[in-house]
Amino acid sequence: MKFWKWKIDIKTKRLDADERIAYLANELIKELKASGRSIALPGIDEGFGSFDITIYNLGTEDESMSVKSIINNWQVEVKPTFKEF
Repeated sequence: MKFWKWKIDIKTKRLDADERIAYLANELIKELKASGRSIALPGIDEGFGSFDITIYNLGTEDESMSVKSIINNWQVEVKPTFKEF
């Protein structure tokens, strides 16, 4: 796992902020798909998808972050690793 973190750190450091955000968003979507989670919007023309990232109660004991698709009925909850916006 350490090797992959190093590889991603090296790749993203060479990118400007917008390129880095695009790269990380694409990697997240690939990971969601690989884990069997769909972001497709059923009933809408193919090629559309959506998911949310929501942060709750940042800076408190109850802080959490959620990556979810309400339409496709999946959610991943984690503790955020950052302390402020």
